[in-house]
Amino acid sequence: MLKLEGKPALITGGGSGSGIAVARRFAQEGAHVFIAGRREAQFAEAATRIGGRVEAIRGYVTSTANLTRLFETIHARAGRLDILVNSSSVAEHASLKETTEEHVDRAFGLNVRAMVFTV
Repeated sequence: MLKLEGKPALITGGGSGSGIAVARRFAQEGAHVFIAGRREAQFAEAATRIGGRVEAIRGYVTSTANLTRLFETIHARAGRLDILVNSSSVAEHASLKETTEEHVDRAFGLNVRAMVFTV
């Protein structure tokens, strides 16, 4: 028996980096995997690469309205959520002198705000 058989799992940022690796492993272990993110073409390709029972749901996780829609979709398709992996993040390297308010807002929005409201 697979370790995650039948367990619904959400991986934010599941279309690239460590998120896609986690999503692939969870799918191999039998989970019903949902990946969420904002770049639709990237997520369609990621879902194919992951294999197994995976669904890509488009939406920006810094938006509480998008998060509400995301969780409603998961509930409608799987009935519950057993596993959550927050893998969405951004790293935009700049010197302190080059850092702008927009840069800080983007990083804080995805790395902190999205994680807090997703949980």
